[in-house]
Amino acid sequence: MHSTFFSIHTKQPISYIYVPIYKNHETNTGIEREVGAILSGTVYWKTYFENLLPENVKSIHALVENTNGQVFTFLIKGEDATFLGEGDYHDSAFNKYELSTQYKMQGEDSKYTGVPVDETLVYTIRIYPTQEFKDEYTTSRPLLYSSLLIVAFVAMGCLFIVYDRIVERRQKIVLQTAMKSNAVISSLFPDNVRDRLMDEAQKQQGGMSLDPSSSRQRMKRRGSTNSMRASGVGEEKGGAFYTKPIADYFEETSVLFADLSGFTAWSSVREPVS
Repeated sequence: MHSTFFSIHTKQPISYIYVPIYKNHETNTGIEREVGAILSGTVYWKTYFENLLPENVKSIHALVENTNGQVFTFLIKGEDATFLGEGDYHDSAFNKYELSTQYKMQGEDSKYTGVPVDETLVYTIRIYPTQEFKDEYTTSRPLLYSSLLIVAFVAMGCLFIVYDRIVERRQKIVLQTAMKSNAVISSLFPDNVRDRLMDEAQKQQGGMSLDPSSSRQRMKRRGSTNSMRASGVGEEKGGAFYTKPIADYFEETSVLFADLSGFTAWSSVREPVS
């Protein structure tokens, strides 16, 4: 049997629990057992809710109600519990966060005689957060961190775009310079001489081709092409102006010497470009 009263001195809710002690231990529900004594206990609800939570936990509401229609509310702040009064004082806005549990005596459906114990109460304890509890865990930090992360990603994306544009522009400048150089060399030298100059420059650049038309097939050289060095040319290997002489060796050659009649008088009255 359970019953709840309010203390006259402390104005706090107190529940009394009475448990019958039987003279026999028969568990057959068809036999009435005789009660020899009553074991009673007192539940001080304020003491029950104290020292349950850590000190840093903000306030929550503990609502206690029983099947006899009694309802009272406690405010729990850390290790302290404050009785708010008889009735329901929790904020209904937090109903969806409710946690509840029931407290009742087991095995009270047995028959017994000797003491008229005919009242059994079931207590339900409901827990609700408060606005103070919500404010403690509601923060704008996640939004701030997310915004900073988004800004960082946008900044990195902009840097990559700028870097890509700079590299692309540099590549265009290098390609245009190589094409101009190739055009100048092509206008000054025959194809075979130009190809040799390009090969030599590529070797000195460590394999980097300066010819944009690198897929062009090189001209076949007739005869054995043995390099000939003039005296004092290219002796300092590794220098800035170190190049191999551009010359071919032919074992059999025909040389024609000719004199054009009247050419001296004809050319003396004209400019060299003519």
